[in-house]
Amino acid sequence: MTPEATGKCLCGGFSFVARGEPAHRIYCHCVDCRRATGAPVSALVGYPVEDVEYTGEAPRKYRSSRTVTRTFCGECGGSVSYEDELLPGEVYLHAGLFDEPEPFAPETHSWQSQAIGWLRLDDAICRATSAAAGPVRAIAIADSLPASCAIISRRARKSVYAKAITPPLAPTSINIGECKPMISTNQFKNGTTIKVDGKRFTILQFQHVKPGKGAAFVRTKLRNIDTGSVQDKTFRAGEKLEDIRTESRPATFLYSDGESLHFMDSDSFEQVEIPASVVGDSAEFIAANSTANILYADGEVVSVQPPTHVELEVADTDPGVKGDTATGGSKPATMETGLTVQVPLFIERGDRLRIDTRTREYQTRV
Repeated sequence: MTPEATGKCLCGGFSFVARGEPAHRIYCHCVDCRRATGAPVSALVGYPVEDVEYTGEAPRKYRSSRTVTRTFCGECGGSVSYEDELLPGEVYLHAGLFDEPEPFAPETHSWQSQAIGWLRLDDAICRATSAAAGPVRAIAIADSLPASCAIISRRARKSVYAKAITPPLAPTSINIGECKPMISTNQFKNGTTIKVDGKRFTILQFQHVKPGKGAAFVRTKLRNIDTGSVQDKTFRAGEKLEDIRTESRPATFLYSDGESLHFMDSDSFEQVEIPASVVGDSAEFIAANSTANILYADGEVVSVQPPTHVELEVADTDPGVKGDTATGGSKPATMETGLTVQVPLFIERGDRLRIDTRTREYQTRV
């Protein structure tokens, strides 16, 4: 079933239904959006025009520039959307109008150069900047941003050159800043791939440390993707690093021959052999016939990520004692994969347990 999202203006006299997945989700810092809404930044959700249906009072229109038309409710004055002739066939709705705005988190900042200085949005998503104003920004952004960070659709890329603008625009100087995907140390997890000092690394382990004195930091163990060497490195809490975009493919674990782990791609059914050194500690959460995600960067396997929670069988532990309860103490238990965790005293050999792969801790018996 095609997903639907509904929304309305402040007075409710105007409403809409947006069908399908949005094409774009962006923050816009441009002066025009700021003045149109009164907000320091606008969150916008882009849809193909044909996927949006309006009901109730028709919104009023205002031509805010030579190519942009904005709409607003004639009753309450709430800003509704904008359309740009340089982006034909697309309409951008304000995210705050949706009845359930949570799914529409922006994935790109646009017009970062016009952002208000005191505005602080501490995220790690892509940021595009431009020293120019006016409609030529669509052409500049379409040509300058990497594919992983583009806020202009392929359809728009082709159409901006075919679209005749009368009278012609005067030449404008464009300065698009380099836009790289970034990740904060607060978003680290095992298997994440990052670039440090120009080198590619996979995070094998990490630990957030808050000392009694001094600033918090993150202690990590990293594996160099290109050389295979492992090193320890410490980062400041909240520090941002370049994120290496990866492709994730689900796979089923078949067996291990001691040196490599063998998986079957869930989509192509092809077998994939991955060195044990690449899988690392994740192997302790992967039992036979269980699923995991294989991460590829530039066509190369860089890590294997198990699910957040896995169910494993207890292979060995001290016998449980009658009368032991979940609240009284713990003991070590070795799982079928070799993983050792602390478990309640009543756990016995052969029990199946749910383990949190992020904390490596026992959750419950299943």
